[in-house]
Amino acid sequence: MKLKKRKKYSILKAVQTTFSSDVINDQAQGDFNAAELIQIYRNHYILSLIDALKPSYSCILRLVGEDFFKLWAKNYISVYPHLVLVICKIMASFLLNF
Repeated sequence: MKLKKRKKYSILKAVQTTFSSDVINDQAQGDFNAAELIQIYRNHYILSLIDALKPSYSCILRLVGEDFFKLWAKNYISVYPHLVLVICKIMASFLLNF
């Protein structure tokens, strides 16, 4: 059992290492092309921002529901890209534009 976990972990680690290298170097060495890598990174970035907004705006989340909140937050993030990655500034801007 432990050997299977180690093998899965080492495979995951190899994929993550290749992915990270591909993102940094902008040259696909693994199974992903550069466009796919950027899209994966972008999706994760957007989902991370949405998840960061949820605890601070839990009342709004409960009022409008999870699906609408995610859709609205994703749209907000695309309309107002964040040049400064300070979450409290992002949240303040989010509330002002709700």
